[in-house]
Amino acid sequence: MRKSLLIVLALGFGFTATAQNARVISAKQAPSEKVRVDLEKNHSATTPVVKTERPVRPVNANKSSVTVVAIGNAANAFGSIGKKTETWADPRINTVTVSHRATGAANTVVGPGSGYLWHDRSTDGGATWSINQGPIYSPTPTPPFSAARYPQGVIYNPTGNTTAANAFLIYNAAALSGTNGASWGALAYGAQKLDGVTAATQRQDESVDPYWYQVPFNMTVTQNGVVYIVDSADSLLSGSVVQTGNIWIKRGTWNSATSDIDYTKSIITAGGTQISAVDAAFNASGMIGYIGIIGHIDFTFMPDSVLYLSVWKTIDGGATWGVVKQINVSNLVHPILNSSANGKYNTGFDLDLSVDMNDDLHILCAVGTQSTTAFSVGTTPGEWGIFDVYTNDGGITYAARLIAKPHTFRGTFDPNGSALDEDSRAQISKTMDGSKLFYTYFDTDTAIFGSADGNKFPDMWAQGINIANGAMTPLTNMTTGSAADGQVGFGSVAAWSFSNAGTYTIPVSYQVLPADIATDMTELYYIGGASFNDNDFVVSVNEINNNVSIGSIYPNPVTENATIAFNLMTAEKVSVEIYNTLGAMVASVERGQLNAGNHQVTLNGTTLSNGLYFAKITAGTSTATSKFIVQ
Repeated sequence: MRKSLLIVLALGFGFTATAQNARVISAKQAPSEKVRVDLEKNHSATTPVVKTERPVRPVNANKSSVTVVAIGNAANAFGSIGKKTETWADPRINTVTVSHRATGAANTVVGPGSGYLWHDRSTDGGATWSINQGPIYSPTPTPPFSAARYPQGVIYNPTGNTTAANAFLIYNAAALSGTNGASWGALAYGAQKLDGVTAATQRQDESVDPYWYQVPFNMTVTQNGVVYIVDSADSLLSGSVVQTGNIWIKRGTWNSATSDIDYTKSIITAGGTQISAVDAAFNASGMIGYIGIIGHIDFTFMPDSVLYLSVWKTIDGGATWGVVKQINVSNLVHPILNSSANGKYNTGFDLDLSVDMNDDLHILCAVGTQSTTAFSVGTTPGEWGIFDVYTNDGGITYAARLIAKPHTFRGTFDPNGSALDEDSRAQISKTMDGSKLFYTYFDTDTAIFGSADGNKFPDMWAQGINIANGAMTPLTNMTTGSAADGQVGFGSVAAWSFSNAGTYTIPVSYQVLPADIATDMTELYYIGGASFNDNDFVVSVNEINNNVSIGSIYPNPVTENATIAFNLMTAEKVSVEIYNTLGAMVASVERGQLNAGNHQVTLNGTTLSNGLYFAKITAGTSTATSKFIVQ
């Protein structure tokens, strides 16, 4: 006999859309970096650095049975702003590193000061950690090394090496030398061997036209060990940010004599005056790569005040770069979203690049309706989404794949202003062969936390794609029901994921914001076991670009009642079905016609036996599926 399913339409389901209908989000402007520096309190130490090992905290099992590991500390919350490369993983040596600022004398964990840099490392795939290691960078008067900010780090693994102790952390950070106006000006960089003994090298490169340094947006390393740092060249000498239209590139190769990276510099002339974000990515050989930006560089191509995507490609390992390819994102996403009356959309304001097994580019970014305000985007839930803008022909043509329509767009964490805010931080992790890509973003479930505070209580959401056949995993909330539930602030995702016997694990770190973001110490965490396996790649592409998406099933595992949150892009007739692992439908209910927007239904889990189930929501001709566990 078919078991009955108690599903009740939640009252007030439309509050999220109503609260944000008129909200407009503008591109972040670099002057806020100056404000961030002014807000900080720098600390100096008079006592030795404390280094401790922290235990793994076991948590309730959910889809991926994640664990939450407390790792290092930073003097305050100003360390992970923007999509930076704090977290890096090298599966060849089973190693993960997280680069971050140190603590000061006034912090609970005493350190040398917030202008110093530390790193955390795990050499067993993220299970156990050595934390607060270093310093890898120290501000000292001779030679003059300025206080560092916003560090990034990657792992240089020598050819043929199989031991973590013989690899190196390669880092860079913004430095407060004053050579670029305000407090900014220098790029601090260097290397530290991961043996726990060898001292770090450190150098400092000052701003000199046309190489203007603020806070670099991207750092990466190819599998053959070439390091790239890229960013837009923004000058502050006039007292405000002036974009030169240039993108600077630092390309680094290993120098075994100095145990450090030697960099050469070059410029790409993008043109235009609006560059919001820059990123770079390469294929497995390191020869084919792409640099992509969100910006506006050509009024002939796009006359309106809209941020769009532009891409440059190399086929010789970064020695030269081809001509720009500009992408009209509006033409790609309008058939999917269909939420803009004039068919125009804005790309905002972060992006992440990855190159798959076929040497094709994927750009993960948010796209929403164009606001009447220049270079701004409307953020009504359901009218914008996170997209994979990708090519299947080496960059000649592009298409768009909708990954998600998140509940929230941006969270502002500074109670006195907007000096510390973050968008959904969408990022891509891939297997080293590029056969599988994993899209990750960080979003607050407004059905649980409400919508008034924006993206202040984010979870880690992820979805995978098998490049060989296009099969995708369900979009999954990896941290709901765990110790990281609603706490995954400033998430940083490694570019490479671990692959082990058909299981794929995404390395992610984050920080929990303290009461006083400028003066209180922050705690960093690592999410272990955020995984998919081969059996999870069951969703066809046709199920993704449709009118319905499932948000969260909470709590998960289900013990009694649980909430299933979902979103409709357009008004549809809706039904909900529950299937077991054998594909048999064990319960169903018809909900009738529902309006566009966020909805939720309640599931009575006591009517189901323990085990794994699939919730399938059908809205017209569209479907969405998500897993949950009953126990």
